[in-house]
Amino acid sequence: MQAADETLPQRRSTPYPDRAMAFPSVRIIPLLLLTAVLALSAPATGQELRHDGWQPILLPSSWEDFQDLDGSRPFAAFDGEAWYWTRVLIPRGFPEQGLTLEMGQIDDADEIFLNGIKVGGLGGIPNGPTAYNQPRRYAVPAEAVQAGEENIILVRAHDSGGGGGIKLHPNAGTQLSGGGYTMELQGLWLIHKGAVDSASLPHAELHALQQRASKAFLDAGREAAVLPGKVGQIIIGADGPQSKAGALHTLWYQQPAKRWTEALPVGNGRLGAMVFGGTNAERIQLNEDSVWAGSPQHREREVPEGALQQARDLFFAGKVVDGQQLMQSTFLSDRWIRSHQTLGDLSLDGPTVITADEYVRELDVRDGIARTSWTSGDTRWTRTVFASVPDQVLVVHLRAEGGEPINHTVRMDRPGLADAVAAGEAERVLSLKNGSLGYRGRASNPDHPGVRFAADAVILGGRQIHQVGEGIHVFGGTELTILVAGATDYDRHPAYSNEGPAQKNARVLAAAQQRSYQELLDRHVTAHRAQADRCQLGLPSTPQANKPTDLRLAEYRLGAEDPSLAALYFHFGRYLLMASSQPGTLPANLQGIWNPHIEAPWNADYHININMQMNYWPAEVTGLSECHLPMADFVEQLAARGQTTAQELYGAQGWVAHHTSDAWHFTAPTGRTVWGLWPMGGAWATRHLYEHYRYTLDREFLAERAWPVMVGAATFFLDYLIEHPETGLLVSGPSSSPENRFRTRDGQVADTSMGTAMDHQIIRDLFRNLLDSAEVLGRENDPLIVRVREAEARLTPPQVGSDGRLMEWNREYEEVEPGHRHISHLYGLHPGDQFTFASTPGLLEAARKSLAFRLANGGGHTGWSRAWIINFYARLRDAEAAGENLRALLTKSTLPNLFDDHPPFQIDGNFGGTAGIAEMILQSHERVTDREGALRPHVVLLPAIPAAWPEGKVRGLRARGGLRVDLAWREGKIIWMQLQHQGGEAISIVGPGLGELTPDAENGVLPALRIRDTKDSADPNQLWLPGSDQPYVVVLSPEA
Repeated sequence: MQAADETLPQRRSTPYPDRAMAFPSVRIIPLLLLTAVLALSAPATGQELRHDGWQPILLPSSWEDFQDLDGSRPFAAFDGEAWYWTRVLIPRGFPEQGLTLEMGQIDDADEIFLNGIKVGGLGGIPNGPTAYNQPRRYAVPAEAVQAGEENIILVRAHDSGGGGGIKLHPNAGTQLSGGGYTMELQGLWLIHKGAVDSASLPHAELHALQQRASKAFLDAGREAAVLPGKVGQIIIGADGPQSKAGALHTLWYQQPAKRWTEALPVGNGRLGAMVFGGTNAERIQLNEDSVWAGSPQHREREVPEGALQQARDLFFAGKVVDGQQLMQSTFLSDRWIRSHQTLGDLSLDGPTVITADEYVRELDVRDGIARTSWTSGDTRWTRTVFASVPDQVLVVHLRAEGGEPINHTVRMDRPGLADAVAAGEAERVLSLKNGSLGYRGRASNPDHPGVRFAADAVILGGRQIHQVGEGIHVFGGTELTILVAGATDYDRHPAYSNEGPAQKNARVLAAAQQRSYQELLDRHVTAHRAQADRCQLGLPSTPQANKPTDLRLAEYRLGAEDPSLAALYFHFGRYLLMASSQPGTLPANLQGIWNPHIEAPWNADYHININMQMNYWPAEVTGLSECHLPMADFVEQLAARGQTTAQELYGAQGWVAHHTSDAWHFTAPTGRTVWGLWPMGGAWATRHLYEHYRYTLDREFLAERAWPVMVGAATFFLDYLIEHPETGLLVSGPSSSPENRFRTRDGQVADTSMGTAMDHQIIRDLFRNLLDSAEVLGRENDPLIVRVREAEARLTPPQVGSDGRLMEWNREYEEVEPGHRHISHLYGLHPGDQFTFASTPGLLEAARKSLAFRLANGGGHTGWSRAWIINFYARLRDAEAAGENLRALLTKSTLPNLFDDHPPFQIDGNFGGTAGIAEMILQSHERVTDREGALRPHVVLLPAIPAAWPEGKVRGLRARGGLRVDLAWREGKIIWMQLQHQGGEAISIVGPGLGELTPDAENGVLPALRIRDTKDSADPNQLWLPGSDQPYVVVLSPEA
């Protein structure tokens, strides 16, 4: 056993090769095993692993899931009170102040003690409120810590049903940390059912029992049964591990990923991978965007004649529940499990690493490269992984610098593959001659066979190869390159429609093998930077920026100031969109393209009641216009399929889509009315095609792609809208306000009504976008446009309730969940543009009150909902509220690898948060009138910059009207700006400090007209960029 007075090593700096430029010194001190394992000559018996009611358990996991050595589950049906015990040595030199104790997630309630002093607790024992889903993260009183001595941690837990005990939580580990040190607390603990007398526990006997149990479990192959108490020290050199540029573009860590949500993503839009960064064994989880179960199916129900009108009559008569039940029984189809699926895993097993010094795992989002490096003995290992757009392969490169050669085994596998091979439904392939391996199979969920797929890898390098089981072992040399290809028979490339998945892979791999690793890398970085470098954000940097990303997040949760963390998050969000959506791919789904499941949460599908739309909010404004095109492709497919749904369910012309879809573009309503009966998803999606035009001014796209889908959607609503018998105005329905419920006046809970606020805001949005497009295309007098203009004038306007809030439904119903995650009735604030300071100040104030009410009642508890709130407050120009909610997104809904946490992982919050940051810096949704009375784009700069960002700079943000904006600010004022107008109409620009800047003729190409030719010159901080048929640049600087 380690002596109790052993102290931790002193901090020092150790630079190493390859990272001197971007990362000075980072090193992990070898872990100190703080407890010993007694050597026993014979395995322990069950009786030897019990003492006075105490017995071993492995953490973190629910106690119901714990399996004892004999295979039994001693807590399988246990509910009630239990106590956990462990003993750890806190060495001298370990911080005694500012420590944080994390214990994952404790179901339902807990009290935690360190050396008899209560550290914290959540929920109530035994019958108080539950806190089953809350992370346990407590500040440790300094007087509780006994450095240089053994310390006792006791956890009192109570569970009233379901899975109980200490479990994993994405936002809290199982550790004691502070001051750059961490002590790991996972492993083998002791547990006691029922109450205990904590003041008279036999700690020596329990410690001996814990040691015996640990050895017994380890001897039985239970690798998780280590004793708690490993200490790691993070050492940071004087200048920090990153340059300022690296801090803004690099996620980095000092340990391999233990969980999928700690691994780092790479992708090229079609192929994706999650890189774990192991040393002995590396796991790279693979995805391909079209690995889907299912196939195109007719899903519409046969609706009885007159059912829709009968339901409407019930709603108009106040029989809300009856109307809802009728719609449920006649319109809604079954929800199916047919999911996007993992392609499989690539594993790379190497020689055993006893210690991994100078370990760094990182993701450079500017270059699109995941890299892991460490030193073992006299050899420096570097593993590089990227997914290439130009070459359409995943590249894994391993380099050894020192005395040890390549000595690794490559394997590929997939969940369920062995069973599928045994059943003759899949096959493995391996060729030593070609240095290749892989498999073929079919994606399937029960009753829903899907695409056929192939996954293949080619191994380049090494001096000797031979087969080891189902893998290939490579020995010799100092470099190894693995090229991975994946494909399916999903039909999206007409030029190769006759190729099977294996043939596609063979063609791609043959082409890639013609290039050296360096050439593949150079081609990838060049293509990646062409998109990544278009938009860059710089925010104030503090010493926090020099720390590993997981540590930055942990300390940010504890209140550390770290403004540049938002810039890293912004760049990471752009990276995720680039990596999951490129021209010709499927659009980014609920998980982008990164999915380890066969049955993913919500099928990893395309929810079009906000989630898919949120995925693409940052596309145009951050300069990734081409990454938006997969969504346009998808919407066109929805429009084609949605004509059947419109006709068969509603008897209407045009097309309609409801709340969700998948790779097969179904448009029928499914599931329950609360989410499924919502025929607005397609109409909302059309906004994205129109927005693509507003940013790019691509008239051909507007005429040939956006116009047809908007016309079809508008045609449906012209048939669908009905006159309200009391008001004479047009209303929609019956439909839900996405996923929300209300209480009727007689106390019944319902979710469906006529004339919901979001319905009308989306329909008005569609109609106005179509009218604007008609003006651009010279089609103002088309018969359909005339009808749209008339219908828009008769559409029921937004209503404000007696409490000053926007009404979500057509009546002032009581909300069942006043803190609901969907804030649908604020669509007109964002992403729509119907509520503005200039045109509707009253509605803007009502929206503000609605938002405050939601938050006061617990709203924003999912990652994507919080991201939406950031955008709302940015539009309200409430800088501090926007900043506070951005901080909440990062502290409450962000996983260690910066993925968004719904929970579980869902990528929309990443994209919504990225768009929210852009919205805080630049807005261009409004229009203003010029001196001739024409409506022009209006750009507002720095509308919601919080005090935490006193200075900053951004390059490459886009504004509607074909404008690129570069600017810098200090103390809330713009101090420099460059505007690139691609040519088109005049644009109004307003921003703090503009009146103090003057055009710089030497650094800009000025148009003939004066840029300060404003309508009335009342605002010194407003300027007008004149319209032009040619692109031009204006630079504004302080007067000399």
